Amino acid sequence: MTIGDILKRIPAAQVKLMEEHGEFADDRYDNYIIYTRLHEPLLSLSPKERGDLKQRVNRVCVLSPLLCTESRISNRSTFGQIRKAYPITRIEPDKEHIIVVVDEIHAHFAISKSKLPPTWWDEKTKRVDPSQIPDTAQVDSFILWWE
Repeated sequence: MTIGDILKRIPAAQVKLMEEHGEFADDRYDNYIIYTRLHEPLLSLSPKERGDLKQRVNRVCVLSPLLCTESRISNRSTFGQIRKAYPITRIEPDKEHIIVVVDEIHAHFAISKSKLPPTWWDEKTKRVDPSQIPDTAQVDSFILWWE
């Protein structure tokens, strides 16, 4: 299903196109934000290339706790809830977050480093130490990836 196919099924008043910027200067992408009938953000859809509604969805950012996985994981879940629901593939540091990767559902969950104790980084292994991430650390974003 393409971005255009999806947008045809949603009232235009519930869709807003935003141009977003990534990490690099030339890194720009289209982000179609889908709202509920009450104008609350529900999710956003992004294709790989800009300006082409015939492209398939590349990324879905879950913006509402109304959308969740079969295991009831949402954008308001905690690290402990994710860990209990799914096998964590890896945890990667980012500029301001750690990214919890769950390959089983093609998902990335971002947790702000400001919510973590200073011991989250293991200097010996040069990796995130999962045992130092509190189960109560709340997710900042929940992204699903298509390939």
